[in-house]
Amino acid sequence: PLAEIKVNQGLSEELAKLIRDEANVKQVNFVPSSDWTNLANSSNWTKASDNSLEIALNTELTPELEEEGLVRELIRQINQLRKNQNLTIQDQVEIFYSTDDKKLSGIIEKNSAEITKNTVSSKISKFEQTLNYEIVKINSISISLKLFHKNT
Repeated sequence: PLAEIKVNQGLSEELAKLIRDEANVKQVNFVPSSDWTNLANSSNWTKASDNSLEIALNTELTPELEEEGLVRELIRQINQLRKNQNLTIQDQVEIFYSTDDKKLSGIIEKNSAEITKNTVSSKISKFEQTLNYEIVKINSISISLKLFHKNT
């Protein structure tokens, strides 16, 4: 996700929410046309206009946004593995992972509650053995994943 989109026209909350969701940004903010000049001189902003509508997208990736993106992609990859294994939302799993990337390991540990909640998992654990693991890429970082489903 990116941090922000600015527009020079007021938007309804419903439209702002739609833009946040579709453009994958955290905030949509109104900036009066009189303040647009300051924005035009900033290098972190990509700007576009059509008739009287002007928009600007903040393209700066902060460490927090990068982390959020990694967590989202990991959740997406785990849920794809669940789908590939024909698991339903009633099927709770344990996730085992292995990666040589210390940064990704730290992010997984820090965000384990969010990951397990959004993947219908009881826990996520680092494990060194990678036999029969699925290798996936998260932003060019390799991670081995295995889902263990305990039949009840």
